[in-house]
Order: sequence, then structure tokens, then C-alpha cells
Amino acid sequence: MKDLSRTEKLDVLSRLVLACIHREYPTAVVQIIEDPDDLRPPRQRTPVFFGAFDWHSAVHAHWSLVRLLRAHPEGTHADEARSALARGLTREGIAGECRNVDRYPTFEVPYGRAWLLMLALELEEWGAGGEEYREVLRPLEERSNGDLLAWLSRLHRPVTSGQHDQSAFSLGLWRDWAEGTGCSDSLEAIDNAARALHLASTNAPIAHEPSNNDFLSPALATADLMRRVLPQGEFTSWLEGYLPDLSDGTLELSPVICPDHSDGKLSHLNGLNLSRGWMLRGIAEALPARSKARLCCEDLAPSHETEGEMSVNFRHYAGAHWLGSFLLYGITARGRRSSDA
Repeated sequence: MKDLSRTEKLDVLSRLVLACIHREYPTAVVQIIEDPDDLRPPRQRTPVFFGAFDWHSAVHAHWSLVRLLRAHPEGTHADEARSALARGLTREGIAGECRNVDRYPTFEVPYGRAWLLMLALELEEWGAGGEEYREVLRPLEERSNGDLLAWLSRLHRPVTSGQHDQSAFSLGLWRDWAEGTGCSDSLEAIDNAARALHLASTNAPIAHEPSNNDFLSPALATADLMRRVLPQGEFTSWLEGYLPDLSDGTLELSPVICPDHSDGKLSHLNGLNLSRGWMLRGIAEALPARSKARLCCEDLAPSHETEGEMSVNFRHYAGAHWLGSFLLYGITARGRRSSDA
């Protein structure tokens, strides 16, 4: 995909998302089973977000379609994207999703629910185009914010994994929603938690990353969160202690090579390259111009973006059901000052 124009890439991503957003099988059920009713087919348990292999991927597939329609409203597949959103985001369907999270309030907390809030934010920023869907989604949005607040109240230590349960990445998504929608109570809670969890952290062990199944960098995700929370001067000083090699411009960080793109866990490494790329870009934008740390971030990002982009294709559903969303997040600068949608 690296040789395509930006518009051509967005068209390919639209096709990729549309191919999986309502594909019910194969599916991964990540939920406690309390009784036989929980063993119903995916579209009966979660009637909106049943495709794309798992719930959180179905959520960010919907986010992707909205993002694509905002960034490229005249795209080749724009009409199909609008039809897919109309099929999924119905009052009846969201009511069914609400029943599920009412029964299991920790379901997909924090990762999937943070993406749900990103979908709500994308709809809000779409304006008139997303107004109807925004209201349809609101009951699930409110529950998700509440369930994340309950999770945050028990988060006494950061979760520093490189997968879905990592706390820093979800806090960053959630914070973008809180800031973008004017939810001051959640914004204050997130900022207070981020400071409590990370302000005293030093010498992040980035040299020991990644594990073999990571799609997020614990160290970079933490820095990507803190650049949202701290003013530039305070963030720059904090980064000197947290990632000293980055601050002095000597950090070495090479793209990761995935040994098997058909393996669900190993394909996470492709997502790691993409998320490293956008996190490095976000961190760079928060730093003073021409600083060693900023130049280092800007130097490291392109190779990760290129390697990650080459992994986004239709060949293996293990990656195809979610990597497009990660590429889209990066190339449209979502979560950054330079966001272009």
C-alpha cells in the first residue's frame, strides 16, 4: 500500500473495513459465561458490534467508517459505508448492547469501551452527518464512561502490558473523548490518575520491549498519555527522566518483523509498528521545535509507519479485521494537534 496516494489508501481501507464489519464468523468471545443465554450467536448477544472477529474490533470498525467519511466523503465506497452505519447504529441494536453491559459492567473495560467513546467523539465531530447516530449511541456512551470511571477508581497501579489491558493507551483515548465532548469530571479524573500513576516514573525499560504478542508499547503509550496531560515545559522535563535516551536523541528503536502474519497473536507485532509510529508523532508534536527528543521521534517514526503499512492487506483475517483501523488512526493523525479530519 506504500506506493498508493493518500486518497487511494483511504479507498482501500474502506474496502477492508466493509469486508469485516458485519462478518460474524470467525469470532472470539471474551466474556464470562453465566448461563446458556450467554452462548447465543454473536449478533444476538451484541447486536451492533458482532462482526470483525471481536467486540472491540467491531467498535473501531464503525469508528473507521465514520473517520473515513469525514476524511474522504466522496470516496469510492462512501455509499456502502453510510449503508453499513445505518444497518448497525440503530436504537434497537444499541439497546441490546446496553443490556449486555448492564449485565457485565466490566465487559471490554478499558480497551473496547475507550474505543466506543472514540466512536462517539468521531460522530460528534462529524456534525450534521453524525447527529442522528450520535444520539442513538449516547446511552451506551454514558454507560461506558461510567464503567471506565469505576475501573479508574480501582486502578491503583498502571497496567504496563503491551496488549488490550494496558491502562495508558485506553486512558489516552478516553481523555480525547472527555476533552472533545466537554466532560470535565472525567477529564479531571483522568488527569489526576495519570499524574498519580506516572509522574514519578523514571527510566522506563523500553529496551526490554516488545514481548512477542505486543501491539502497544508500554513506554511510548505512557509518554503519549502524559503529553496530553502535562504542559509542554513540564512534559519535556518529565520525559528527560522517563525516557532519557529519547530526550538526549540517542534512543534506538527498530521496527519489529512479524514472523507469521496468519497468527492472531504474532500479527499484533504489525500493529505495534503502526502504534509506535503514531505515538512517536504525537510525542514529537508536544516537544519544543528542534529539540533532540523531537528530532529523534521524527527520525524513528517513518520506518515504523512504513513497516506497519506493508502489513495491512486482505490476505490474513488475523490482521485484516483490525490493522486497517490502526493505519487509519495514524495517517489521519487522530489524537494529535495536526488531525486532518
